[in-house]
Amino acid sequence: GTEHEFSMNSTEHFRDWWVPAKPTSPDAHVAWIGRLAYEIGRPQVAMFLTAVANPHPDKTVRRLKVRRAFSGGASYILAAITAELVAE
Repeated sequence: GTEHEFSMNSTEHFRDWWVPAKPTSPDAHVAWIGRLAYEIGRPQVAMFLTAVANPHPDKTVRRLKVRRAFSGGASYILAAITAELVAE
């Protein structure tokens, strides 16, 4: 029955993918840098990774809700979520 909300924000946890600069959070990193096949000669693009530890390690995570909580013309893509089961 415990809930925990983790809010991600631009520059701290991810960046504009046209700007492959490291986010400011120590738990966030540039995960991939490449070029788009249809954008020959264009700058590099990047995808970002943010690690989030379970704030209640004694409890099992049963569900994740991802919701869009921003306005404006930007679009964000969640490419993947992975989890690690830590043995007790």
